Amino acid sequence: MQALCARWVGLPAAEARFVRRTAMRVLCEDRLIAILLLAACAGPGGKDASGAKPSRPQAQLAVVPETAQALSSSLPSPTDSARLLYWSFADKFGRSRAELVARLGPPASVTTDTSQNRYDSTEVDTVVTLRYSTAAVGFFVFQRGGEFPVLVSVRDPAVKLPIKVGIGASRPDLERVFGPPDDVIPQGDSTLVQFKVPGQEDTALVFTLVGGVVREVGWATFPD
Repeated sequence: MQALCARWVGLPAAEARFVRRTAMRVLCEDRLIAILLLAACAGPGGKDASGAKPSRPQAQLAVVPETAQALSSSLPSPTDSARLLYWSFADKFGRSRAELVARLGPPASVTTDTSQNRYDSTEVDTVVTLRYSTAAVGFFVFQRGGEFPVLVSVRDPAVKLPIKVGIGASRPDLERVFGPPDDVIPQGDSTLVQFKVPGQEDTALVFTLVGGVVREVGWATFPD
């Protein structure tokens, strides 16, 4: 399967909206925590154990910023968020050949590649690729029925991507948005630069560079 896949091959406004939504969620959670702390400091009727009305519990409220810091530290980093946002682009092509054709119409061409399964010599791995003028999508087809997309490939600079880094970008451009690459694979006169997708097992954003410039962008899944 990997042999088949090997043959393929400032953040935008959307990122800013993600940060604003996160900040609002943390702010609301902080206010709720403050209310609960105030209620816990007061007894029945709003009185403490001595029967007196409690003053504003400054020391207890100091916990809230620490809670906000803990929450913010668990949020995705800007580079992880960029990888996830970019990965979401592949969903627009659908999860099957039928969905793809329903969205983009009949393909210009269809090719089928097969190879022996590396774990079971009686099994044959099959990838069917539907090619369009702007993109190509490959589907892994199970012998017993069923399929799922394993690669979306784009070479057309006119395709609107979720982040303005793609065809024509340089490796520094990629690293500025996605961070350091997880794999760099020389392949003849080209270089594959791969960025793993957080929380998505065996997946990667794959950029094919020729002469230091991105010529192809891929969204790849590597099934066993």
